[in-house]
Amino acid sequence: MASRSCLYAFLVLFLLAFEPTWKLVKATDIPPPLCRRVEGSSAELLEFALNMEYSIAEFFNCAATGEGIAIIAPDLVHGGPNSIGCARANLDDVTRAIFAEFGFQTVRIIRAILQASRLIKEIPMPQIDIRAVTLRRLVNGAFGGNLNPPFNVYANTNNILPSSTLLVSMARHYYIGISPYIVGDEFEALQGRHVRS
Repeated sequence: MASRSCLYAFLVLFLLAFEPTWKLVKATDIPPPLCRRVEGSSAELLEFALNMEYSIAEFFNCAATGEGIAIIAPDLVHGGPNSIGCARANLDDVTRAIFAEFGFQTVRIIRAILQASRLIKEIPMPQIDIRAVTLRRLVNGAFGGNLNPPFNVYANTNNILPSSTLLVSMARHYYIGISPYIVGDEFEALQGRHVRS
């Protein structure tokens, strides 16, 4: 009998000694210092999303056709400046067709955002810098140094695919991140449509 109670006592002490700390600390107790909500109204949050959509549309359309939104859909520019560095990428035919479709789809998303909500004012398209040099700086920063030979996002299909994935993923994460802060049925419906697209 004594050995059985000693065994139970040992097991209880053993379990208490190695109890996981994840039960004691919740993720919401100590928020990371850089993960703070950016203050803004629902309209302002969606206007920023609209600027991201402009960047994505410009990137895909320039890479596929060599023409930006100012040529493809001039009614969406609203007096904004032309982008800097719009260049046709060296892509194979299949990737070029896919990029063109992504670009046209993003133009449709911009048009839907502007038409579906009378609460979002028509803002001029921002000046977007999509030169190879600018994108090279982003890649060098991601790798922590200068790449040799210098990275050119427009050089071939293999170079442009990671950049395009990053842009689309960043926009989707932004939409998901702002979803708790969108107030109003019209804004919620608009934001929800684009998270699913």
